Amino acid sequence: MTPDVIDAAQMLRTHAEAHGDRQTMLGLGGYKAVTSEVWDSHRYGVTSKIWHPTTDNMGMGFTVDAWRSMSTCKSVRDPGKLAFCSFDDYNWDWTIYHLSKIGCFGQPVKIVQLASPRVFHLGGSCGVHQTNKVRVAAPTCTPEPGRST
Repeated sequence: MTPDVIDAAQMLRTHAEAHGDRQTMLGLGGYKAVTSEVWDSHRYGVTSKIWHPTTDNMGMGFTVDAWRSMSTCKSVRDPGKLAFCSFDDYNWDWTIYHLSKIGCFGQPVKIVQLASPRVFHLGGSCGVHQTNKVRVAAPTCTPEPGRST
């Protein structure tokens, strides 16, 4: 995570509200590797699109209005229960996808996303996957035989 992650989240929220997207996801991470030069030149770039759970699920946040929609939506199977609390899933991005499919948001879920990520994925291959392309130093370790970092 970069030191300016909170400021970046505020910037995304402000951008969303200025464009009428009060009920939106905030994308602070990404899977696309970027070089230091690209990261610096696109540091404050913001894009908006329809949210996809498989590609837009790293460093996710959401606006207060999005949370209100999620936290008050009733289950389709059991209207006495909240859908967010009753969908059996350990990945909350898929829970949000389920909520979007049963109409909790009233429209397709959007995401405002940074062109230069502030959250990076660690793990799997002994640290940051793209150690030669991102701005964050990877931990020193020995990769498993046959795996590269």
